[in-house]
Amino acid sequence: MKKRVMVLLLLIMPILIISFVSVKPAYAVIANIYVDPPSIVDPTKSPGSTFSVNISITDVSFLYSWQITIMYNWALLNVTGVTFGNFFDGHPNIPQYSINNDEGWVMAGQTLIGFDDYVSGSGWLFQIDFLVEAYGGTTLAFDLAGVFRPTFLLDYTLRDIPFTATDGYFRNGAFANGPGDANGDGVVDIFDIGALSAHWYPGPPVGILGYDPAFDTNNDGSIDIFDIGIVSANWGNTYT
Repeated sequence: MKKRVMVLLLLIMPILIISFVSVKPAYAVIANIYVDPPSIVDPTKSPGSTFSVNISITDVSFLYSWQITIMYNWALLNVTGVTFGNFFDGHPNIPQYSINNDEGWVMAGQTLIGFDDYVSGSGWLFQIDFLVEAYGGTTLAFDLAGVFRPTFLLDYTLRDIPFTATDGYFRNGAFANGPGDANGDGVVDIFDIGALSAHWYPGPPVGILGYDPAFDTNNDGSIDIFDIGIVSANWGNTYT
């Protein structure tokens, strides 16, 4: 009798496994992955300063494995570290990450160990720590096309989970608020002309504060009439 039961179980088990794997979960809501905060515009983030962003997810169902790659301007930012979030807390998992500051991307991912395990809901996946290398602006963009490492979400059947992605943005230095706003007060006016004049270079006369690349709007190594022209072209604009 026991032998018959064992034989029956051996025959049924593959069918049960195939049935389990072949049942694709249904998704009433599309998940979203996003950079938090979505935008960092800070004139004070000079080269050598640091900041961090979180990569979070909302409304995901049956998440078993994920991999996310963020692309950035490597001349402006370098990644110095990755910290995994709490979304998979309490579930045995395998984390991994890779940083490539020569090409400008960072990849992180986690896979659960339990065959039938999964997590649903919203939460924090991981944190990226950045070191500012220069002045300028860059998107913090999800690699959806697999330019470096593909971004994907998988359910417990190892099928793709549909999702949307919301990129982030970083900008520093003068004009971080917008074109022409040299002093960062949100208005393009005579005070921006004064800010450029104080850093006027090359002279004569050289500005009393000397050359500062943060005020070099066209990055040509000079703060001159061409930079003034950008202020003039945006005269009266306000930024919030």
